[in-house]
Amino acid sequence: MAALLAVVYFVFLRSSNDATATADIPYPDIARSSVEYAYARFEEGSALFLDVRDRDSYMTMHIPGAIWMPLTDVEARLNELPPGVEILTYCT
Repeated sequence: MAALLAVVYFVFLRSSNDATATADIPYPDIARSSVEYAYARFEEGSALFLDVRDRDSYMTMHIPGAIWMPLTDVEARLNELPPGVEILTYCT
């Protein structure tokens, strides 16, 4: 469980509403989730976690149950994702 919390913490760390934390992130207009929000969805089992990092990063550590789909493949593979399910994507 500690490993999961570490992954969730680092994945969603930059989702803070603090302008200094988000000033240097790409695509600043895209909504981000807080650690608390993501963890609650994980505990509820109510969201799909989509890991869009490279394979080595995924193999080193990932959120349990996360689906690995490299960012470069997402557009071509959207049909593989279930409709009507909240998807939380992470890349760090």
